Amino acid sequence: MLDPMTGWILGVVLSLVLGIIAAFRCSAELGLGVAVVVSLLFPTWLELHLGEVSIGIRTAVSLVAIVAYALRFPKRIYSPISALDGVMAGIVILNVVSDIENGGSWGVPFIAYAEWALPYVTARYAMRDVSASEQLSRWVSVAIVILSVGGAIESVSMVNPWEQVFGIRDGEFIRHSNRFGFKRAFGNTIHPIFFAMQIVVLLPWALSMISWERSRIGKSLAVACVAIAVVGCASTVSRGPALVLIAIFVLALAILYVWARWLVGITTVAIAALLIANPVDFIKSIGDTIGERERQIVLDGEELPMTGSLARLWLYKAYAPALAGAGPFGYGTEAVSTFPVNVPRL
Repeated sequence: MLDPMTGWILGVVLSLVLGIIAAFRCSAELGLGVAVVVSLLFPTWLELHLGEVSIGIRTAVSLVAIVAYALRFPKRIYSPISALDGVMAGIVILNVVSDIENGGSWGVPFIAYAEWALPYVTARYAMRDVSASEQLSRWVSVAIVILSVGGAIESVSMVNPWEQVFGIRDGEFIRHSNRFGFKRAFGNTIHPIFFAMQIVVLLPWALSMISWERSRIGKSLAVACVAIAVVGCASTVSRGPALVLIAIFVLALAILYVWARWLVGITTVAIAALLIANPVDFIKSIGDTIGERERQIVLDGEELPMTGSLARLWLYKAYAPALAGAGPFGYGTEAVSTFPVNVPRL
């Protein structure tokens, strides 16, 4: 078992080395993408602490890779500004203002840039070249398979492969959560939902690979990757990511086929109507199908039915006073970085 610092160094060095190899063999853009993709395979709990700033493997790799790219190809940095660039800049500014308003430290601008802008900028340049994006889809697909297989092993064996190599992860979330007799895999993250969403967010790369691959073998491998990703998502036994996964497949069908667009539209309207008409009964019926146990809670003097699914409905009511008191810029990231969050009127 590696100590945290050794694991952090290993993750950064291996990601950058593979990125450099890809850059020399193919293109600088592919090298950028490969470095970041490889960094996704390492635990998120491995961090280098510099004062009040914590630097994860992904952040360190993205920073080194984009700086090296800018120094090597300074002319390629100049690019037309898009609306999405403006949105990202707005998010960073809002984050900084929110934290400074709530007594943030000197590191706030750096943290905001590292959390939001840095991965965005790195990806933006990595995907400037269409051929590099096609090649990168293969790397992402391999990463999906590794993550998914690791999650499946954890769910069945009750042992987290990443913890066996890099040490026990920290965090306040339960490490041994079970559902339906299976361990809820958290993989290289600190929570099963985070792990599942990581796989789900990467899935469109594998779906794109199906259309990009020219050979039958390549397309078959891409389809197999998608199937393995479904297994990886299922290993977390998380309902939210499973719904997002279904939504991705439905959206893909709607993009490809006109009949699917009509089906999606009609289904969406029907579900919205049921939610508006009687949200409690509709959500309870969903919980009943998966065997949720119902109990009663009292919220603002009102007795309400409570299940894991209904919790999503009552959260808005429970958090309303805290949300109303947040003001135009919120409470700052420090107040909401723990669980439960540390905000007034909660």
